[in-house]
Amino acid sequence: MQRRNFQPKPILTYSIIVINLVIFLIAEGLGASRDIFVLLDLGVKYNPLIISGEYWRFITPIFLHFGLMHIGMNTFSLFMVGPAVESIFGRWRFAVIYFGSGMVGVFASFVFVDTLSAGASGAIFGLVGALLFIAFKQREFGVRIHTQQIVLIVLLNLVIGFTASGIDNAAHIGGMVGGFLFAMAVSIRHYHYLSRQVVGAFLVIIVSVSLLMKGFSQPLTEREIELSVGYAMVQAEKGDYEKAERYLEPLMNIDDPLALMAIGRVKLGQKQYREAESYLEQAVVNKGNQLNKERLSLAFSWLADAYWLTGQADQTIEAVEEAIALNPNEEGYKKQLDFYQEAKKEKK
Repeated sequence: MQRRNFQPKPILTYSIIVINLVIFLIAEGLGASRDIFVLLDLGVKYNPLIISGEYWRFITPIFLHFGLMHIGMNTFSLFMVGPAVESIFGRWRFAVIYFGSGMVGVFASFVFVDTLSAGASGAIFGLVGALLFIAFKQREFGVRIHTQQIVLIVLLNLVIGFTASGIDNAAHIGGMVGGFLFAMAVSIRHYHYLSRQVVGAFLVIIVSVSLLMKGFSQPLTEREIELSVGYAMVQAEKGDYEKAERYLEPLMNIDDPLALMAIGRVKLGQKQYREAESYLEQAVVNKGNQLNKERLSLAFSWLADAYWLTGQADQTIEAVEEAIALNPNEEGYKKQLDFYQEAKKEKK
């Protein structure tokens, strides 16, 4: 009787592809392509929210994608690379490499990329890193890998990543390094090299902990502060102050005028008028020279509202006059001044 070499079907690869597609369709149904806040709610990587305690964002970005092209490219890449890695390593090792390297990619993005990030590409680069490990050890394992093709694919993707905009190269490189180290740690089926596996596991821990320590210790960038304030103000305009406060929570202890100004605005909406007054005064008095005239005038306008709501009529008029002096073309401030002057007369 002749024996056949049985190659199990790459069930896990296909399962991940299906899961990614289902999540993409759900996200699109919720309006992800039209509303960035849907993706934020679903769990894209966003550093300020991670810092404020939403640590699940280290895993959820692996399942989320920005649009049809993004999910299409990653689905094709996973379909091309996944079956080979799953057949060599087996299912549970494949799962460790895929999800582990995906998380290392997010850790790297957490350190080096200060914008929103999502996608399976870090995990897919991890699979490529695992193939690179096999390529270096193919004689030892008795597995034939076309090393030149893998290296060419890696270099091509990195060149595209560094020349095109909007690509998270940190996640790609982090994922590939993670995949190489996870492959070293788990080894392939039927081959066990304890000393090398221990070294691989140790290096995975060192790289991961180092990235996390760096990410949590570095201050928020100016872009991250701008984005958080922008997201919060959109929610404040909708009247959703709870969600606005969520975006501002990472900025609460930052001595930044834009952050102070935004927090003051949200406190106004929450009817915490004394706190609003305190934050807005800090923004205009202590840090006012760091704001442009348009923002500073808006801060004075909000401060006027806070003064009025805390019973300080004279300070209210003065604050609105400051806003007009900074931005005399804004008709809204003039109407605000007329309103408060009339209201002050009525009080008398």
